[in-house]
Amino acid sequence: MADERIRTRRQFLRDGLTLASCGVFARRGGGAAGSIVRPTHGTARGRARAAVDGRVLVIVHLAGGNDGLNTIVPFRRDAYYRSRPHLALAPHGLLRISDELGFHPAAVGLKRLFDEGLLAIVQGVGYPNPKRSHLQSMDVWDTALPDSEGNDGWMERHLGPVRRRRETGGTRQAFVSMPHTAFVQALRNIERLVAAGSPDRIYRVSLGGFDTHSAQHDRQPPLLAQLGEGLTAFVADLNARGNLERVALMVFSEFGRTIGENGSRGTDHGGAAPVFVVGGRVAGGVYGEHPDLDGADGGDLPYTVDFRRVCAGILTDWLETDAAGVLGGRFEPLKLLRT
Repeated sequence: MADERIRTRRQFLRDGLTLASCGVFARRGGGAAGSIVRPTHGTARGRARAAVDGRVLVIVHLAGGNDGLNTIVPFRRDAYYRSRPHLALAPHGLLRISDELGFHPAAVGLKRLFDEGLLAIVQGVGYPNPKRSHLQSMDVWDTALPDSEGNDGWMERHLGPVRRRRETGGTRQAFVSMPHTAFVQALRNIERLVAAGSPDRIYRVSLGGFDTHSAQHDRQPPLLAQLGEGLTAFVADLNARGNLERVALMVFSEFGRTIGENGSRGTDHGGAAPVFVVGGRVAGGVYGEHPDLDGADGGDLPYTVDFRRVCAGILTDWLETDAAGVLGGRFEPLKLLRT
């Protein structure tokens, strides 16, 4: 087992993920392709739970600002079609979620996970006074502090002191575009580490390319297809080795796009966007209210769910730690995971 673990880790490093010093949701983000965190301390309860069932959290960042309105389409809203004369998706081509919502036709993998009860959709996730800079918005997500500068990330605050160890180079940036094939390989390598009994418990991977200021009809579909294919393959591999209930994934983007399209048949930096949570213990379904499109006049999508409620749910129900202490305030946890 020890030799297999060493081989797996070497392959993992060769194929594009970076073992970072302070890892996920540290200020100024993760490694060049991805990162893992190895805690040396942390809450006693969290360590005890990890020792019992080896729970793993994988954070997937859709870098650049994914257009949530064309990912989860509110096809009953007239304002959606008025605001997007070229980009709006016809109702008949959508992968229906409900009488009001449908996945983008390219999001086949996401729809499959949703139908199997393994994917939760949280609508309208954001924060007050949204930042339109990639770096500034990632600072907010990293620190969970929308109105002030923070010195560390919310996941670091959960873990406590961590071993400062860097095994490979790469800058620590908030905006870490990686080749599409590397994204799939990164998830595959995480699954191998989980199966090999790695002590690492938190991983982060980025899929870039979502900054669709132009030609969005051509650029977004392959990204959503890649995301769905990568997640479904990852889930299938976990399930085949009996590890699906040990792993939860949180999929987010630093911001969404504007409600209205621009003159280049794309969308610009906006506000709220959906967040996905995936896993064997996920209580699948749709959470939160879809934001109102009518009053925004084509601008930012207003948020209806503070992103710290998603973080609080993961901290409370998956990592079993004091969410208020980590997030610096009390936020009602979204009950997305079965403990």
